[in-house]
Amino acid sequence: MAKESTPIRKSSEHRLSLAQERFKNLARFITTKAVPAIAAAALALSLQGEGTAASPTPQSPEGKRLTMDFFTPDDHQNQFYYADGPLVNPTDGLSEFMVGRYAVELILPESTGEVDPNQENWTATQIQNVYEETNTGFNWWPKFEPRANLSFVIESPKVVHTKYEPINHPAFSAAEDIWLNDILTNMGHTENIPLNQKIIDEATALRDRNGADQAILVVVVNSEIDPDGSFTNFISGHTWYHKSLIVMTTDNDGFGLENLDEVTAHEAGHALGGAPDQGKDHLCEKLSPSYTKDKNGNSELPPGCETDLPSIMRSDVEGAYRGNHLDPFARVHIGWGDKKADGINADGILDSAGTYQYSYTTTQTANDTTFTGTITNTAWPPPAGWTDPVNFNFISAVTASEIFTGQEFQVQAVDGAFDSQREDFNVTVSGNAKLVKLCFMGHFGGTRCEIILDKARHQYLPVIRK
Repeated sequence: MAKESTPIRKSSEHRLSLAQERFKNLARFITTKAVPAIAAAALALSLQGEGTAASPTPQSPEGKRLTMDFFTPDDHQNQFYYADGPLVNPTDGLSEFMVGRYAVELILPESTGEVDPNQENWTATQIQNVYEETNTGFNWWPKFEPRANLSFVIESPKVVHTKYEPINHPAFSAAEDIWLNDILTNMGHTENIPLNQKIIDEATALRDRNGADQAILVVVVNSEIDPDGSFTNFISGHTWYHKSLIVMTTDNDGFGLENLDEVTAHEAGHALGGAPDQGKDHLCEKLSPSYTKDKNGNSELPPGCETDLPSIMRSDVEGAYRGNHLDPFARVHIGWGDKKADGINADGILDSAGTYQYSYTTTQTANDTTFTGTITNTAWPPPAGWTDPVNFNFISAVTASEIFTGQEFQVQAVDGAFDSQREDFNVTVSGNAKLVKLCFMGHFGGTRCEIILDKARHQYLPVIRK
């Protein structure tokens, strides 16, 4: 993997001046999000050096940690990090959890200088590095859960013109909405439709053309010339949960383009369900805005929660990425379940046992019995009233067998293949079969078996119960 880009380092004087101004902006930003304690700390830091001798110089992260990077779509009106529900789900299940095949579109804004002065310009080397680093970052995830059948198809980067220079605007703001709108309009979307709808339309087209289950847009903003690699409110890489959108810079406030894979892995965790593990000190008592709405018990701030484990979802992104650390709460948020910690995922999305519905009729001849019926796989349900059910699991196999002899009977899909959420089937069982089970299997896990024939209930059933 190419590692050619070197992050720009600033003098301490420049960093102090820049950090003071950006902490002011950050304080104003956070105050509107109902986090007064953080706002007070940010404001205090911003005032250092104004008429008094500066205490320890506020420093930007030096490639170690990543914070202030996770937002829900209603944060403009509601709370920082978490919504009290019901969950806003503007992307109609396009990025719900880490299961299945994901399509990823890399969008690289290029300023035309029409409104903002042109500052940053993409080079062929940068573009290739972005592609390689994001590939590596997304593909950090699949090794943790083979049952998820998780894979990523990442399209070649698209350089898209915009009238603005994104790095010179605040992140998570109306200004960000403006340049994102401009980019998506230039990608062919109707100018006057809302930004959320543009994102939905682009992600849907991305998913469909790649035959994927889910899709996500990744906007990488060039920050090579920018002095600190962050937007003007001190935020760099960030994610809008349930918006199928990640926004990063090439430097990400000191990580550097050569470590974009680390930031990508962290932001992918947020975008696909993982709540932050570095938020407010009462974070462990809040429910995550994930599809499963489970609590987050691995906060790294005092007084701590149930666990204190290194994790890619904590701010120490570099250490967790290189050490392959993922905490159990994050696993639940992204759909990998096992809330009971018993090694069985029956309470999570990967195991859809209990979500099959079936019905059948029988036709009997002198020697055989034919079963004709329908099987439907329904969504793993989110908490009541939280969000709409999302399901892209499908029936991948149906088997029938005699329990005592092991004899198997061929189950046929009426349409020729078991590959959808609703399947019509038929199977013929020979007359000598005594006890026959029918089993349904989902592509992403979950098997359910039912007895469909029991000719000798009183003779064999006690044996089965043993």
